[in-house]
Amino acid sequence: MIDISALSVDEVSNTIGSFVGTLTAEASALSAALEEFRANTPPLDLATLADKTEQAVSQISSTALAPLVDLVQPVIGQARATLAPMTSTPVFAELTLKGVALQLAAIAAVSLGSAVSRADAKGEAPYAPGKATYDPKAAETFYSQRPLVVAKRVFSLARLTTAFTAGVLFDWLVLGKLMKDTEYRALQKAEPRRAKEALTLCEQLGPTFIKLGQALSIRTDLIPEAYALELRQLQDAVPPFPSQEAYKVLQRQLGIKDVRDTFETLSARPVASASIGQVYKGTLKGNSSKTVAVKVQRPGILSEIALDLYVLRLITPFQTAFTNLVNGVSTAPEDIEVALQLVDEWGRGFVAETDYRLEAKNTIDFQRAMAARGLDAVCAPTVVEELARDTVLVTEWVDGTRLDRDASADVPRLCGVAINAYLTMLLDTGVLHCDPHPGNLLRTTDGRLCVLDWGMTLEVPNELQYSLLEFIAHLNVEDYDAIPQDFINLGFSPPDVTPERLKASGITEGLAFAFRQLSAGGGPKKIAERVESQLKERYGAELSGAELEKKAQEEFLKAMEAQLASEGVDVKGVTNVMEEMSRRNRELFSLPPYVLYVARAFSTLEGIGLSIDEDYAIVQECYPYLARRLFIDRSPRAEAALRAMLGLPAKRAPGLGLPLDVKGVVVPTRDRSPSRGLPVLGATTTTTPLTGRGLSPAKLIEMSEGFASYTAATAEVDRDGVGQTKAARELANLLLAPEGSTLQDILVDEVVVGLDAATRQALRSLLITAPSSVVGQFGLKPPATLTTLLAPTAEDELVLGTARELSNLLGPRVRSQLNTSAVPAPRQIADTVTDLVGTLLNDEAARSDATRQLEGLSLLSRRIGAGLLRRAALRATNAAELPQAARDVLTRVPTAMANSIEPPAAPAMAALPKGNAQ
Repeated sequence: MIDISALSVDEVSNTIGSFVGTLTAEASALSAALEEFRANTPPLDLATLADKTEQAVSQISSTALAPLVDLVQPVIGQARATLAPMTSTPVFAELTLKGVALQLAAIAAVSLGSAVSRADAKGEAPYAPGKATYDPKAAETFYSQRPLVVAKRVFSLARLTTAFTAGVLFDWLVLGKLMKDTEYRALQKAEPRRAKEALTLCEQLGPTFIKLGQALSIRTDLIPEAYALELRQLQDAVPPFPSQEAYKVLQRQLGIKDVRDTFETLSARPVASASIGQVYKGTLKGNSSKTVAVKVQRPGILSEIALDLYVLRLITPFQTAFTNLVNGVSTAPEDIEVALQLVDEWGRGFVAETDYRLEAKNTIDFQRAMAARGLDAVCAPTVVEELARDTVLVTEWVDGTRLDRDASADVPRLCGVAINAYLTMLLDTGVLHCDPHPGNLLRTTDGRLCVLDWGMTLEVPNELQYSLLEFIAHLNVEDYDAIPQDFINLGFSPPDVTPERLKASGITEGLAFAFRQLSAGGGPKKIAERVESQLKERYGAELSGAELEKKAQEEFLKAMEAQLASEGVDVKGVTNVMEEMSRRNRELFSLPPYVLYVARAFSTLEGIGLSIDEDYAIVQECYPYLARRLFIDRSPRAEAALRAMLGLPAKRAPGLGLPLDVKGVVVPTRDRSPSRGLPVLGATTTTTPLTGRGLSPAKLIEMSEGFASYTAATAEVDRDGVGQTKAARELANLLLAPEGSTLQDILVDEVVVGLDAATRQALRSLLITAPSSVVGQFGLKPPATLTTLLAPTAEDELVLGTARELSNLLGPRVRSQLNTSAVPAPRQIADTVTDLVGTLLNDEAARSDATRQLEGLSLLSRRIGAGLLRRAALRATNAAELPQAARDVLTRVPTAMANSIEPPAAPAMAALPKGNAQ
């Protein structure tokens, strides 16, 4: 606060000079004007003069006002209250020069305050609605010419938030920290009241902050439950604007004189109100009489959003610096730049959301993409395309209940459907829905998931889709050696950072620990409980939360010091180890803007899942999609990811399976329990990834079950086993596809090497080793050449062990399905055959599948036969014990036979439905 009375006359006069000079042609004219007032005019009171001066001020350019604004800004809010008793005091009677200057300054303050309060952008915005129109530079130019508009919004935000912020700080800082209340009981006791204040505050602050409240309302694991419960009212109960205004928008946009020209009925009040627009229920005129949802945009909403985004960009540097200060971290320019990038990324999506034509297109595209991929259980409202306009969107009405409020038994399945739909968007169609709050996720009356509000979407480039797919696959098999390169591919690290530097930073240990915790489920609350339990095991069960935190910090600091010392850095010469590590981390890591939307989408879905099941694990819910995607995608990158997950080398030897020089690699058995404990800080991981040279039967079965789970869950409605039937048919189609598949390639390889090993084992037993063998019966010594050719190899042991493991895993499942304890009666067998024949006769899709599967089975048999012949030829080529002539014959004949029976090679890459990256 500036104390004006403490200023010298010269200081006040110099500051006011530019203002007075704008009002009069010359400074000397002021004296004459005063004399004229005194001689010819009755005493002029302050209120009248303030009004006249205010009119003059409103006409002055912002440049001329700038010096005065700098002086009076701190007192604008109190000027009118302070001067209220003086409104009848004569202005120019018996005043000194200092008195005149002070009264002029007061008049200017009152006038400027009034001008700020009346400032209005008049619905104008620095850019148009659209996906690519947001422009911070344009906003800078636009608002630099409207400083009073910006000042008004800043003062409004300050006025509205000051009381709430001060109250929370008082509860936390004064009643908590300063009063030594480590449990923060006062803060917790005030939560219900503060939560109601937060709801009111979000509504008062406008659309940008309503969106923020919506995003937080589902995260009871991140904010207190009292706040979340209150903020949920923002999801479909945002205060509406008058229906008369909405009707005018409809008339103007649709080119009609009366809404009854287009709608048979239209609700008098909105049935739902959101931050961008509100929805009315009606029926269309004409033969269709469709029940529709009519979405109307709030007038001037883009102007409000643009101003808030501009103010957020102004505030962000200060907020970033303050947050770092609280956390004891210095602020680098890169920190502010990243924060601004996040604001801009949010701004782009928010501005795009005001373009209803774009929303219509996104909705239509999503419907088509899900139908093309067989996700019948998920849908979007059908757009009435002829009524789509810039600020009006009409869709067919969807009867349903919010997913988080529905008590139907299939809601958990629909949560899985939602995960699969979002993963399909993120990793396949490349267009991600970015506003998945619970108000936008409905369970329809026919048991499907309907995703509403397609105004905000994110485009995911092809390269990024595959980078994410590889990252998920590497995490799933705990191949942490591949993670540093994944981070670079995903944009989490600058391109000039090497994987070696990332690995040295300790990222693999941190990710390994985090992934195991996420896999265990329960969200941040349960993770915090598990971490605290593990910390107590490490440091002592008697320690409190604060003491445990201190111990962990001390260990972390020692690990960082050891890391610096290992790099040859003089730790004693580093004044602040944490600051040095923070600096290095800024060089190694960055936050891509797209993460904001991906994190928000999956954070909301996890929140819904946790509201149904407190042990919900979103990582596990992602697994069925991953299995299906890797099974059907024939791109080289997807094939490499699948082979890595199954414990195989990244590339295959076509038709030959495993290399013949395998020395014996055992696929490690891992303890995947998340309770293995905290990572040893600063230690180097020694975990061996599942990327050996032998197929992991457990992983194959796990992924096959995931594939079936995905298909069953995404069937239209999984009644009477429809989903399970569809899953079985799709898996059979995949395994027997005439055009082949990556999974088919892998299984052919494994069958070939398995049959080769089993055949040689049987021949060895028949001819040499068994008591009843030819050698054993006649007491002959086996020929050295035969013994060498049939001798077991490390490869044989590996593949036969894999076959036994697969048999042990499949046996119980097969017996369970067939119920072998009871032999079916002939009548049951006849009924089953009759049902199967009836299905083939009546179901065209079933007949088509059966035809394709028979063709695929024939081709598959030929591929396996050709593979066996090629392996026999390769073994003959490598058999040095045989004469050269014999080797030539045993190589040439099987190769010729293989060439004659092997079907044409499948394309290296089979395209997924349109929209997927290749």
